[in-house]
Amino acid sequence: MKNILIVEDSPTVIAMYKSLCDNTEANLVEAKSLPEAFDALAYNITPFSLVIVDYELHDSLNGIQFVKCLRKIQTHQESPVIMISSNITESLKKKCQSLDVLKCYKKYKENPYELKTIINQILTPQESKAA
Repeated sequence: MKNILIVEDSPTVIAMYKSLCDNTEANLVEAKSLPEAFDALAYNITPFSLVIVDYELHDSLNGIQFVKCLRKIQTHQESPVIMISSNITESLKKKCQSLDVLKCYKKYKENPYELKTIINQILTPQESKAA
């Protein structure tokens, strides 16, 4: 089974992400703070199929610092990450690129189903092309 870690401090936004993941048959792990997220990383011995992390958490670290830590944990260093922020700047995009974050996605975007498409693409195995 695939596991998705959602690191977000807003219950409303968590509910939205859960609804976007409804048809994925993935196990959703919620973390409302970075300490909860680090506990989830320690508890899950298999890599997360996807990590969705809010950049602006009400913790001492932000989403970029969390991803830097994630990339140092052997089990989870290859986990795909989507960074969510209400304010996406060029600086944030560059930091995300340097950490191999798949996508910087604007929180509260008018079309959240774009995010659903991205999630489904990440979680759906790609068929090998015949040579």
